[in-house]
Amino acid sequence: MSARKEWEAAFEKSGRPAVAETTLGGVIRLPLYTEADAPESDDAPLGVFPFTRGAANDPHLTQRVVVGRGGHDNAAILAALEGGVRALILDIAACTTLPDADEFDALLAGVPLDRVPLALSSGVFGTGALACLTALWEKCGHDAAALHGFANIDPLGVAAQTESTLETDFTALAAPAAAWPHLRLLTASGAQFHALGGDVVQELAYMTAALVFYLRRLEAAGFGLDDALQKITLTLAADSDFFASIAKIRAARLLFANVAKAAGHPEIAPQIHCETSRRTLSTLDPELNVVRATIAALAAAVGDADWLSIAPHTAIAADDTPEAQRLARNTYAILRAESHIGRTADAAGGSWYVERLTRDLAARAWEMFQEIEKTGGLDVAIAEGRIADALADARARCRDAFNRGDAPLVGVNAFVHAAAEMPATGDDRSFRPARDFETLRAAAYNATPKVFLANLGADFTARADFAADCYAAGGIAAVAGSGDPAAIVSEFMESGAKIAVICGSDSDYDSHAENTATALAEAGAVHIALAGVRRTIPAIDDCCFRGGNLRDFLRLIHRRLGLNEETS
Repeated sequence: MSARKEWEAAFEKSGRPAVAETTLGGVIRLPLYTEADAPESDDAPLGVFPFTRGAANDPHLTQRVVVGRGGHDNAAILAALEGGVRALILDIAACTTLPDADEFDALLAGVPLDRVPLALSSGVFGTGALACLTALWEKCGHDAAALHGFANIDPLGVAAQTESTLETDFTALAAPAAAWPHLRLLTASGAQFHALGGDVVQELAYMTAALVFYLRRLEAAGFGLDDALQKITLTLAADSDFFASIAKIRAARLLFANVAKAAGHPEIAPQIHCETSRRTLSTLDPELNVVRATIAALAAAVGDADWLSIAPHTAIAADDTPEAQRLARNTYAILRAESHIGRTADAAGGSWYVERLTRDLAARAWEMFQEIEKTGGLDVAIAEGRIADALADARARCRDAFNRGDAPLVGVNAFVHAAAEMPATGDDRSFRPARDFETLRAAAYNATPKVFLANLGADFTARADFAADCYAAGGIAAVAGSGDPAAIVSEFMESGAKIAVICGSDSDYDSHAENTATALAEAGAVHIALAGVRRTIPAIDDCCFRGGNLRDFLRLIHRRLGLNEETS
């Protein structure tokens, strides 16, 4: 009997159901991996083709500086550098106009540019932002060989985000490339598509397609392919799906290696930038975002990213405080100093799970990349709307999993603190599945609605706890009562609640659910639900159960309570 069969038999004997397979962008994740699942090893040493086994093992910590955002000023930059940050990302993507030289001078006053690499997140400004970067370098007076930077020009990512075309003159990149030997010009950003809702396979496939597109454009502009490969970075998002993030980074190396080999330069290794994802953040219980960023940062380090940026837990709030920024950078300081993650290269290497997931993700992403190439390339797919449609489908799948509890986010749709404060939010337009629940909670915050838990019999605790958590996700606090139908109705009327949920065992439902629901309706309950099972009973409006669409369930209740239907 195989190891997996033995494991399944042990589960069956214990009376518990075996853990089911899950999918990740169409790639199956097994509940148990054995040696038989591991791909054949290529026995490659660290840091050589196909680069699956990265040799970075201690990413350089970077900090994103969002120009114009509260808490992102010269004082914050100098504090970050004193706190261990090795590089800066100047984010001007949300600016309405390109900042001028004086603004950059003021922002970077006191920054030793010969020791601090600068990276850009320039959005639509593209080559204009690159000109600002090189102007800064020219003014600083340092030797060109001492300056390192990343222009991160990404017209395809911008086109996908804005659903418009960003024209880029690739021939204009030759002069800055010649003048500044340590300047990387472009980024093939899977993170951009992740932010738009793309799944892991889409992120890798679109990153690969962007890499090939930029290589072709640089070659046409007179660059040798060896030089072009070293002028493009890969950018990926790391999130709280720990093993998926590790495997994604390792798969990105495999995909880069495939492209580099086809270009005739298999000796060139990729340079990978990782940023902790904003997609899994929430304004609800924002301190929990610290844990999510920690998991993502650890995954990026174990996956051997070269550069790492950790978003503060307030990244989607109105602004960032010095404390939030300090906590973000110290997250990695603790991981490095106390968890010793920088002491082992390719720490996940040899894991049957990670090795198999790495190869499966790379294989599926390569297939998707080839499909894009057959139909004209990523630029054509974006222009024709095929990428937008695919991303819309991915967002719908993500929302559905989130709304049904298959993708729990603690504090939002699971283990919810209904009375948590609602902090001020910023102008955050990125895709986040938590947003629908944040809107529901905001609509309920000042009204402080309550749900009455009508607990039947003695065996109601599990379903009552589950129901209370469901309602809390919509900002509705629970008050409980129990006893016979008459006592329950009396307690309901005293509770001040306008809605109720009946909780109990199946046998209690058989005996008392219908008459209890009828009595609650006669007592004025505007919405009555049944917890834990779907049944058709005339006086019951709905059921809350595992796998049900929690958002739709809560939106109906909000309407019944007269809460702001437009926002909820």
